[in-house]
Order: sequence, then C-alpha cells, then structure tokens
Amino acid sequence: RAHVSTLTAWPTSPWQHRQTPKLLEESKRSYGEGSGMLDLCTERGECESSSGKWSNEKGHPAHVGMSFNIWIPVWVQHQRDSVIDRLQSSLTQPYHTPLPESLGFRSLSNETKDRVILREEDEQLSHVEDSRGMWSMLRAREGSQDRAIRVFLQGLALAHETSLPSGIVSNFASEEWSLNYSERNAIMPFGNTHNNFKLNYKPEEEFPDLSKHNNHMAKVLTKEIYAKLRDKQTPTGYTLDDVIQTGVDNPGHPFIMTVGCVAGDEESYEVFKDLLDPVISDRHGGYKPTDKHKTDLNFENLKGGDDLDPNYVLSSRVRTGRSIKGYALPPHNSRGERRAVEKMSVEALSVLDGEFKGKYYPLKTMTDKDQEQLIADHFLFDKPVSPLLTCAGMARDWPDARGIWHNDNKTFLVWVNEEDHLRVISMQKGGNMKEVFRRFCVGLKKIEETFKKHNHGFMWNEHLGYVLTCPSNLGTGLRGGVHVKLPKLSTHAKFEEILTRLRLQKRGTGGVDTASVGGVFDISNADRLGSSEVEQVQLVVDGVKLMVEMEKKLEKGEAIDSMIPSQK
Repeated sequence: RAHVSTLTAWPTSPWQHRQTPKLLEESKRSYGEGSGMLDLCTERGECESSSGKWSNEKGHPAHVGMSFNIWIPVWVQHQRDSVIDRLQSSLTQPYHTPLPESLGFRSLSNETKDRVILREEDEQLSHVEDSRGMWSMLRAREGSQDRAIRVFLQGLALAHETSLPSGIVSNFASEEWSLNYSERNAIMPFGNTHNNFKLNYKPEEEFPDLSKHNNHMAKVLTKEIYAKLRDKQTPTGYTLDDVIQTGVDNPGHPFIMTVGCVAGDEESYEVFKDLLDPVISDRHGGYKPTDKHKTDLNFENLKGGDDLDPNYVLSSRVRTGRSIKGYALPPHNSRGERRAVEKMSVEALSVLDGEFKGKYYPLKTMTDKDQEQLIADHFLFDKPVSPLLTCAGMARDWPDARGIWHNDNKTFLVWVNEEDHLRVISMQKGGNMKEVFRRFCVGLKKIEETFKKHNHGFMWNEHLGYVLTCPSNLGTGLRGGVHVKLPKLSTHAKFEEILTRLRLQKRGTGGVDTASVGGVFDISNADRLGSSEVEQVQLVVDGVKLMVEMEKKLEKGEAIDSMIPSQK
C-alpha cells in the first residue's frame, strides 16, 4: 500500500464550485462507481464521505483534481490497480499540463495553515502540514511500493518549476526518499535529450529497417507500435530505441531466433509493454499479460538427478540472475550505479560462511592470464565481445566494477555486473545435478536474506517473476545446464526435433554464439517463465538422461526412432 501526502491549493473561485460535481461525474463515467477526484479537507473541515460532501469551515467543497490532458482521479477507492496502471502509462507523456490556476484554482495565502488528509477506503495513509498553499501535488512517501505516483509528480514539478516558489522546488528536490533503495538519491527523472531531438523526425523516418531480421523484437515491432512508444521513456531516461538497438544491430541467424531487445530498468517492462508483452508471449510459449509466474526453490522436490552418466555428462550447473531494486540494469546504469551495485554485493557476499565462504576478485585488478584461465575453466564470463552484449550497452566502461566472487571450492560463484547485476551459479564436474541444485537453492536463499538485512530487495513481481535484463530470462531466470558429449545424436536428422519436444535448447561448447567442439554441447532448459525452478531443472535431468541413452544406442548402430519422445 502506498503511503502518500499532498500539497494542495484551495479551490476558491465560483467556477471551481460549479465544476466540482461535473468533474466528479466525469470521473465516475470514466472509471466507474466508487471513483472520485482526490478528496481533501482542512484540519477544521468535515470529512463525511468521498462522494463530494466534504467541506471546509466556510462550506466550500474541497475536491481537488489534477489536469493531465484529462481529469484523472489521483487516488480512487476500490480501483487502486486501475489508477496505478493509468498513472504508470502517463509517466512518460510530455509534462505540458496547464497549471491548476488556469483551471480555476487559487493558492492559499502563506499565513494559512492547513492539514491535508488523504484516505483510501476510510483509512488514513499519511498527512503533511502545508503552510505554502501550493497547487495540488501528490508526493510519494516512505514505504511507497509504487514509483508511478512519485515520478508522475516529479515530472510535473520539473515542467513547472519556473512557476513554483523556489522553496517548494528545492525542498522537493532535496528530500530523501526511502523506497527500499535509499542509497539511490536521484530524485528527478533523468532527461534524455537525444530522444527529444529524434522527435523532430516523423516516426516513419526513424523506424528501423528490420526486413532481414530474425528476432522476436523484429517480428513484433510495427510502425504503429513504434509511433506510439518512441516518445516515451522510463524514469531513468531509457527509451524505445534503447530497448530495441541490440536487435536492430544484430539481425540474427536465419535459423536461430534471438530476442532482440533488452530492458534498461525495472520500469521498462511497464512503459514499453505494448512491445515487450508480445515479445514475452512469443518467446515464452504464449505467456499472457494476465498470467502469473510460480516459484519453487525447494531442492527436495527434485526427483533423481544424482545418476547422470559422468562418462557423457562432463559438468553440471544451475544459474540464475538477480536485479537489485532501485538501480538501472547493466545496459543503462551509470558508473556510479554500477560501482554501488558492486560495493553492496561484495558486502553481502563477504558474510557467507560454511561451504559458501569465499572471496571477491575484481576484474580491474585481475591479470589477463588469470582471466583467461577462469574463462577457460568456465568460471568467469567472457570478455564482452558478443555483439548482442556490446550493442546493448553492457560493455561500457569495461572492466570497471565487474568481478567474480566464488567459494573456496569454486562450486558456488557470483558474477557481478555482467548482463545482470548478479549471476548466481552452482556448478561442479560430473553429472550430479541434484547436488548442484541443492547448493544453488541454499546459497541463493542466503544471498537474498543478506541483501534484505541491508534493505536491498530484488526486482520481482507476480506476473514476470524475477525481473532481469533480457526478456528471455524473466521468471526464474534459471538456466540448468550440462556439458554433455553427443557426437552421434547431434548429427542425427531429428536432433533439433528431440530438443524441442523435451523443451530443451543447445549451445556450443563455449556457450552462446559458439560452436560445438568434439560433439560436446551445452544443453539446458528452454523455459524460464510460467514454470518453477524445480520443474525446469527436472526437464533437464529427465531430458539429458534420455539423450545419453539415445547416444549409447547410436554408438551400437541401433535405431532410436522408438525413443523419440512426445512433446512435453
């Protein structure tokens, strides 16, 4: 529940008195019964209901609304989610609304002091004393779970700062917000001047040529969607062109469908949902905007997994990503943000003990030889040479504030500031996926608990699950994989079909954008969103076990047609 306060101006003109009932009626028509304009009353006023019967000591109605192209209820009873959605969708609209005075509002004199109260379903949320009599402004307060209202009003303040007394502007800008990410004190949304410059050109003049592209973004993006979204930006200034640039610059392989877009912050998935919802649906098997994700990190629910043949399964790993709430994601974060993420991550990881006790190694102080060895051993992420990463902006300032933390046994690792804020990995040689998954679940829980103790949460919502940079990783963010030798099966005509039916995917020996060496493939779950961690690892365990049996049959010269599974 959001805790909010307001600064208000009393409507003293006869025009406003006459218009209040009309505005309330328009609100009800637009938003349904139970809605209304923001209800305000003075300390001495009567607060009888939210239906228009509030009054101050002089009997004047005290309903105050905001103009944002249309009259909107800043907070309505019984329709909270609807209003939040509307506010969220309004965030990136140009802030060119007229001042309330132009609509008949008058400011109180500075001598007048009023206590403003906002109620939701007859519950007082918070209050603030207003001695300046400013125009109606809703301000998100401590504990707010919705940044929409906050940013909406910060944008209004920016747009009208020359019209406002300097005191309230400076107070507004300097006030610290405690929103579970207190270390991020950038109050005002970042401006994207380059995006504003591009608006000098028509949408069709800016629309990218996607005629030879094979990625989910190119499949979904139309000129209509581009025109609708191109002038929007998130609170940190991330734009539609930022979202799609990696997909524009990388047409993709004719037979390999990539995603073609990334998020720059948590809000990207909301602001650009007209593009990203269809991309998510296309990538995640028809996942709908109304669907809810599920989580299961109870390793005891995994069946089997400790008996994969080590003669074929060379190594096993489970990894996921985590994003720290309140910080821009790697394609968009600043140097300061990236360094802050590194600092808090090192502090959190340093308290791990037992089998998880380890040390952090920053890339900046690591020798090239050590880096190359860690990469060769599959412990460390590669240098940012993949076009998918570089075109998305994730290689900026490399290797500043990047590094790897691992336990003493090198079986539990955390990458810091690669594609995501954190990549948590459990791995070991051989085919004991059960042990790998156990370590993964226990270690991940410890990390999350440690971050929470320092008042840092991870980005998560019930629809998308864990929010990460690439839409392909939404949900669990989990990739349970094995390096497995399949020289015979990989040349079989139905190898790709078998993978599809098992809901698995393959990569080369060195990972994405690499080829197989000696018939060794990196086989992992294809799904991330809509199914749980246990379900996804179970698919890998069962599928790899079956493919190893197929490989053994082919080695003997036997047919495998009868072993090809039905679609999972």
